[in-house]
Amino acid sequence: MTIQAISRRRILQTAVALPVGGALIGGFSRPAKAAPVKLRLATPFNTDPKLSPTKVFYDKFSECLKRNCDDQIVIELFPDSQLGSDADLISQLKFGSVDMMMAGFAIWATVLPEIGVLDLGYVFQDFNHFARALDGTVGKAIEASIGEKSGIMVLGWSQSFGARNILTKKLVTVPEDLANMRLRSLPTPAVVETVRAMGGLPTPMPIGEAYVSLQTGLVDGIEHDAPTVLAAKFFEAAKFYCLTQHTFQAIPPLLSKRSFERIPANLREGFLAAAKEAVLHERAMALVAEAEAIDELKRKGVTITACDRSLFEKRVHPLWNDYVSKNPKAKTLLDGITQYRA
Repeated sequence: MTIQAISRRRILQTAVALPVGGALIGGFSRPAKAAPVKLRLATPFNTDPKLSPTKVFYDKFSECLKRNCDDQIVIELFPDSQLGSDADLISQLKFGSVDMMMAGFAIWATVLPEIGVLDLGYVFQDFNHFARALDGTVGKAIEASIGEKSGIMVLGWSQSFGARNILTKKLVTVPEDLANMRLRSLPTPAVVETVRAMGGLPTPMPIGEAYVSLQTGLVDGIEHDAPTVLAAKFFEAAKFYCLTQHTFQAIPPLLSKRSFERIPANLREGFLAAAKEAVLHERAMALVAEAEAIDELKRKGVTITACDRSLFEKRVHPLWNDYVSKNPKAKTLLDGITQYRA
């Protein structure tokens, strides 16, 4: 039997060439990096940053996650209701089959009716009032309720790209102008009753049916923010946009607690900080997007009309007490919102 001599130099070369348990850095072995945690974010919005709150949030969130968590958490965006309607996403989010959701918060009133108070007309004075209340005790109370009821985390209070206003086929400047007008509204009690109190005839329907309904005359108008009116091309069928500013809508990023538990403990603080930063960025960009959308609607021949909001507010205000009487838990939220008024 022949025994081959192996030099000390050869042994060292072999040791360098064959790392144990991971990659070599400076001649030392380091454990291989774990595969990134992938989270799916579903939304009904598109991917146009001038029209989509989700896209603006997503881009900033991804940027901040890369900085805070070193590519160890990846967010996959599924826009345009690819994974289902808002109602479908609620159940998927509860069970963790969808990790994150970002849509109009009004749909959650079907789970917690008291949340509908956020969408009552003229509850908020403006987006500054909105931010004070939802960053404060009102938001904290809602976060606790939705977490306990559904196992969902609110990552921050993003907002719609502008207030909701009234787009119609005829000029509207005062509540009386809405008489006998059928207006598409969100299919939630707070929004339906707000439209009724303002003077119109609420016609609840999914947003996907609104364009054809405007074209065919099934409805005479729609209540929505300017970027949505622009994105969905509602302006092609109705040319008068009255700035009633009756609601200021929350569009928060929501996360399943089951999905949050998949994130390694050492990355969770960075994840939450990234979400907070992205929410604040989205809020700032929302105001820019609203102004740009209104200017674009003007260029497309839409008549933009200011109005005396107090005339509409006087008609809607009694609705607050009616809503609270039917949903007693909403009183605490409404009182809290009122306390944050300027």
